Amino acid sequence: MYSIDDLLKCIGVPCEVIGNKKLTFKGVEPIFEATDNSLSWIRAGNKNIHELVRLSKASYIICEEGYVPEEEVLEHKCIVKTSRPDIGFLRLVKNLYSRASGEVIIHPTAIIHPDAVLGKNVSIGPFSIIGNCTIGDNSIIESNVVIKDRVEMGANILISEFCNIGGQGFGHIFNEQNRYENMPHIGKVVIEDNVDIFPYCNIDRATLSETRIGSGTKIDHYCHISHNTTTGSNTMITAKVVMCGGSKVGNNVFIGVGSLIRDSVKVGDNTMIGIGSVVTKDVPNGETWVGAPAVPIEEHKALRAKMKNIIS
Repeated sequence: MYSIDDLLKCIGVPCEVIGNKKLTFKGVEPIFEATDNSLSWIRAGNKNIHELVRLSKASYIICEEGYVPEEEVLEHKCIVKTSRPDIGFLRLVKNLYSRASGEVIIHPTAIIHPDAVLGKNVSIGPFSIIGNCTIGDNSIIESNVVIKDRVEMGANILISEFCNIGGQGFGHIFNEQNRYENMPHIGKVVIEDNVDIFPYCNIDRATLSETRIGSGTKIDHYCHISHNTTTGSNTMITAKVVMCGGSKVGNNVFIGVGSLIRDSVKVGDNTMIGIGSVVTKDVPNGETWVGAPAVPIEEHKALRAKMKNIIS
């Protein structure tokens, strides 16, 4: 069971606590499904906050700082008010359930290259294969992951199950016998700090230089990141995105589900690529592009309007 002291140590944001501080909680649950002795949260701006708090069975509720609870609520609940309840809840969960051993934890079925460099508090899951690479502090490698040689990983990285990092890229040259001849890829992969890579993703090593994933980038399930690609910082790459060889994505970019970035194409900073888009040419900073082939959203809307007029 956790107490108010545990909460204050783990929440990680300034907050005000009111109500019954003697209560305890055993875990975290959604506000709609909360049971006795649980902790939950309510998103800022929720218009039904009074009803949600009154009906929820949660003992602890994290909510926005402007909320003024009814007096009877304070008798059997502990209310934690903060300007960012979403971040407070996120940090609380991370800190309550984080590993704090400080030791490298390697599952006995994992295979580790003798020259691999592992930082502090690194975890290697079952049946993973780790080549001659570097893995930074507090990183988690889950089960059935393959990390090849010449991969450099920073700190606080998550590599989820069934990912392949640093494998051979797909590049061929039409030779004198008029046959495709495979180009060896002898470059590396660099993954900066605080990157999360979810299951079944593939990141190829570069032909000669590097494939780089910028700090804070999140890569969703079933993505393919080809050789010599680059992402900036804090970029969100959602499920089933394909980045072809040599493509470059800037900082603070959102790429929608199932999109494709053509080889050597550049996507600028602070841009958004819509779901299922096929990006065949460079995207300037700060724009939203959609469609196949992708165009600026205003152009896409205009084209759709013309099509409707023609059909009607």
